[in-house]
Amino acid sequence: MNFNDPLDTAPDASVSTLGKLEHTARKQGYVAVAVAVLLLALYQISQRLPSNQWTILLTTFLSLPITIVFAVAVARSMSNRLTLALCGMVSLFIFLPVSLGRVLIAANPSLLKSPFIPVLRVLVILYGAVPGLGPLLLIVAAAVLGVLVSLLVKEMKILLPMAAVLALMDLWVVFGGGLVHTAVHAPPQKAAVAKTAMRAFSATLPTVKPPARGAEPLAASVGFADFLFISLFFACFSRFDVSEKRILATQIVLVSVLTVYMGLVYALGSDLPALVPISIVIVAMNMKEFRYTRSELFALAYACVFMVLLLGGFWWLGRR
Repeated sequence: MNFNDPLDTAPDASVSTLGKLEHTARKQGYVAVAVAVLLLALYQISQRLPSNQWTILLTTFLSLPITIVFAVAVARSMSNRLTLALCGMVSLFIFLPVSLGRVLIAANPSLLKSPFIPVLRVLVILYGAVPGLGPLLLIVAAAVLGVLVSLLVKEMKILLPMAAVLALMDLWVVFGGGLVHTAVHAPPQKAAVAKTAMRAFSATLPTVKPPARGAEPLAASVGFADFLFISLFFACFSRFDVSEKRILATQIVLVSVLTVYMGLVYALGSDLPALVPISIVIVAMNMKEFRYTRSELFALAYACVFMVLLLGGFWWLGRR
């Protein structure tokens, strides 16, 4: 295996396309490093700002676009197996044990006596060594998994039904009995485990330092799955040679929509499914790329009806 070879591209990719992919990946790698430095600086600065509503809103709405740009740049920079392996080793081997460990211990406190706890504590120290390092590792880990999943996508038009399914699943997770619904409506012990899982698998955006007295500031966060699927979609855009102009336009609209969406989260004071606007933007901005035969359209319609019925069944069972 040659680790310097580009990752699988479309079957009819030419040599020039592969060269373009490598050039784009190198450029996006520089962008990812620059944005990571900017994001880490924002985490440090936000801790030194006075605690009030305006500084909270400022840091949140400034950092959200930066994290999205970082996720996209990381995903598009992984054009070869070596880069993918290095990012995976650095992020997954620290992020996953820490996050899974927190959830498992919350579900079963007796695991604190496990011989692996000292190792986990070392990883926790590394994870929180620098403010913002943990969220960055989470985003990189999500991007790695997103790129790996993107390799299973062999045609651009598969992204449309994938986006529809993801939106429906996220609606169920938030409103129909999934993790978010469990964290709010389940019995206390079960809800506590669900809340721990949500915190462990979410990137908390930079916010101001809590005041000495009074309530802590609201810390906004973006879920692991949101970064994973953003990375998946944009990795596919690079592999299938979508024009840079279209990719940039999609990214700008996505950042704008999610920033407004975050405002709704603040206004309503509750969690909302982020994969719904992500899927809508991805599909709406790339409709010209989705071309189907008549039989494929019928298959998509049947699949949609089946998914709606299936999720409706899950919702009904979750409400019982």
